[in-house]
Amino acid sequence: MKKNYMLYLITIILFILKFISNYFLGSFTQIKSFYMFSIFCIALGSISDIIIIMLCGNYFLNKKYNKYEYITNILKFGLTIMIFTIINILIDKLPIKDTFYYLFNPISSSIKFLDILFILYLISPLLTDFVKYINIEKTKIMICITLLFGLIDLVSNFINLNMVFDINCLIYIGYFLLGYLFSKYSENFKKVKLYIIIFAILYIYSSIITFFLSNHSLNFTGYLLNTLSIIPMIMAFCIYVFFTKNVNNDKLKFTKKYLLYTLLISQILFKILLKDHNFRNNNYIIYTLLLLVGLFLVSFIISFIFIKISDFVIGGNNED
Repeated sequence: MKKNYMLYLITIILFILKFISNYFLGSFTQIKSFYMFSIFCIALGSISDIIIIMLCGNYFLNKKYNKYEYITNILKFGLTIMIFTIINILIDKLPIKDTFYYLFNPISSSIKFLDILFILYLISPLLTDFVKYINIEKTKIMICITLLFGLIDLVSNFINLNMVFDINCLIYIGYFLLGYLFSKYSENFKKVKLYIIIFAILYIYSSIITFFLSNHSLNFTGYLLNTLSIIPMIMAFCIYVFFTKNVNNDKLKFTKKYLLYTLLISQILFKILLKDHNFRNNNYIIYTLLLLVGLFLVSFIISFIFIKISDFVIGGNNED
């Protein structure tokens, strides 16, 4: 299995950048320069959710499961969701008796995202059998189908069309499968530098068009730059293929556990900071960059300590 450690690292940074910028975008829409900066950050961070799902798909679908390991991982996944849900409830000062309700109605975007990964893991044994029968030609068809769903999502949001069938789950499954298939058939993707050019063009285009057409309306930003829309989808595919094929990552030791825990902890730390600071200052861009670096480093250190303690207590392993 290819070790996309550098891609893990970049994805975490983009994920943190996205939720910081989302906060500032909603709070300081009256400041035109910073509003534009926030949109450019969100456009860049919009690919992070997609890439995380693809990385997890590549990891899970490459594994050979046994029943004991599968059940154990489900219990660990569920326990992680419960622990971080309770932490968020305590921070938000919500009734602890409603914990069961919030397990199914996440109060944090990171926990909601973890719920999606949990569901994908539940069905991963079925998907593992499914991908055995997919060759490169069928992979290309699956790419087209996923992109079509992304286009449908974008159009339906613009015209406020209520879909008879929710295609979101199909898009997430598409990301999960393509993460594995892109890695498996990486040698079949030629001219990978072209993918970086496509990414750059779409990134600049989506950022500028969102800024000028949104008229400081957050709804437009959500339509064009959300995880299920076709433009972030293509951008994520381009970055994923480029790193899968070109970057030598074997010197950077980074596991999926650090990826998920760092995301969860960084958002909790940011929520705590919001309670004690209002960030009312003219140096918004500097604030964003300092928050990005600070949240990443602190959450990574906490994740490292947490994982080492849990591995020692429950007998974890160091598998990548």
